[in-house]
Amino acid sequence: MPMPALPRYRHYKGAEYLLLCTATQEATGTEQMVYIQASSGKVFCRPRAEWEEMVSTPQGPQPRFHKVETDA
Repeated sequence: MPMPALPRYRHYKGAEYLLLCTATQEATGTEQMVYIQASSGKVFCRPRAEWEEMVSTPQGPQPRFHKVETDA
């Protein structure tokens, strides 16, 4: 059975990432987003609150990550 495609997100600075899963940080219970950089394969995690927050840019506020729609 083929693995479903992972959702792709673009960081406000331009890099693209694939969302692997969500996880719970053991010590604090904070929900974490676990993701992989599409260009390098490096795996990262950050709190969901940061993942979903708006950031200030010269173009105005925008989401830190936004989902990239793909033709599937």
